[in-house]
Amino acid sequence: MFEESKNQGGIAAAAPEPAPSNAPSPQPAAAFEPTSPPPPTTPVPPTTPAGKKPGKKWLIAVAVVLPLAAGAVYVLAFNKGTEQTTKTTIAKADTPIGFDTDQSSVATGTSGRSALKGFQIAIDEINAQGGVLGSKLKPFTLDDKADLPTAKENMQQLINQDKVSAIVGPTNTAIAIDVASILQDSQTPLVIPISTATTITQTYAQRPRNFIFRVTDTDINQVRFLTAWMIQKTNNGRIAIIYDTFPYGAQGQKDVSEVLSRWGKTPVSVQGFTKGATIEQLVPLFKAAQAAKADAIYLYAYPDQIANLLKALDQIKGYTPTMTAPLADTEPVVAKLAGSLAANFVAACSVLPDSNDRTKALYQKIVQKYGAGQPEMFWPAAQAYDAVYLIAAAMKAAGTTTDKLKINDALENLQNVQGSIKLYKQPFSKQNHEALDVKDQTLVYWVGDKLTAYNDPKLNNLEIR
Repeated sequence: MFEESKNQGGIAAAAPEPAPSNAPSPQPAAAFEPTSPPPPTTPVPPTTPAGKKPGKKWLIAVAVVLPLAAGAVYVLAFNKGTEQTTKTTIAKADTPIGFDTDQSSVATGTSGRSALKGFQIAIDEINAQGGVLGSKLKPFTLDDKADLPTAKENMQQLINQDKVSAIVGPTNTAIAIDVASILQDSQTPLVIPISTATTITQTYAQRPRNFIFRVTDTDINQVRFLTAWMIQKTNNGRIAIIYDTFPYGAQGQKDVSEVLSRWGKTPVSVQGFTKGATIEQLVPLFKAAQAAKADAIYLYAYPDQIANLLKALDQIKGYTPTMTAPLADTEPVVAKLAGSLAANFVAACSVLPDSNDRTKALYQKIVQKYGAGQPEMFWPAAQAYDAVYLIAAAMKAAGTTTDKLKINDALENLQNVQGSIKLYKQPFSKQNHEALDVKDQTLVYWVGDKLTAYNDPKLNNLEIR
């Protein structure tokens, strides 16, 4: 989702669409039903000539190993000197699956902690159904603290020490961009539930295999969605941009300008500021937008800076432009720092706890497991939850929980995987590693400390460019 902090680096959420009438009924990704093992057959000992005692050669321990469909094996062992057998069941080894997000920093730790909860609920559900191909998923979870060197160490540990078959994470944009090479070089599938920078999944798109996948709204799709809404809302497209000049905001400003050009428009005012700017230093940016007669402003900045921007605008009496901000600003710290002013902008995100029956159920499971007030943010939890189900479905389709190349190929060919957000008819392909599309977004805004759907009947008729 966001730049790595230490290094500075709608449409209502779509309900599952029915499969075509001539297509097989989609199977929910949770249906990992273990098959019953066939009964073992009793080995027949070698025959001996009449009147002779059995020779020593067949009295030594004999073991017959029978593989079973559910992933376990039976071992039938003959004890020396007897004709009795004993049966031992050996369970199939667990399948390690990795997780790494920022769970500690002020800027993005909330989303990382929330994603971890969705990740763990999915693991619990799948294992309760017998695992994948008879193997339970064994989670290895790490906290990179929004620190790039730590994130690199974590990825190396998950790959080389824990021997994971796939990884879910990370949180921060700069970290995701940097660690992607580690995943690509080790040929380990990575499914990103939070980082939103548009180019992350495209870096290795021309390689024979691209190991970077994602289940979240990309920056460019957020911009396309929010820009379309602002143009419709203002009726004139007089839009200004105020942005943090660090990489996250700078790239966002470019994205907004580029999407406006698709509409034949240019921003009427573009104002940048450096991280840590005071409220007094931010006021002139809004005065410039007011002088340019901007009816809407796209704010592109981190949550802590958004609070100061809202306070700066509040000092200009009588100027109330429509305002939007990126997904990053659905962090609860915005409502905490900005108070009631947080209601003065809208953002785009994929899902809320009450978007559909599955999200309601997931929300309740998280509350039951982790307590009231959890998760702190819902959309990262839902996206991490769906990421696990997509990985599990790929393992099942590939017929393996350990062959990372086959799992990666299967991810690109999945069909009809039920997640919490939607039914993923074809989440990925060779050319597209983004599971969510621009139409999978909804408008949200802050009401007190609760993220709430912004209801606008015109959202159903948005023209997305």
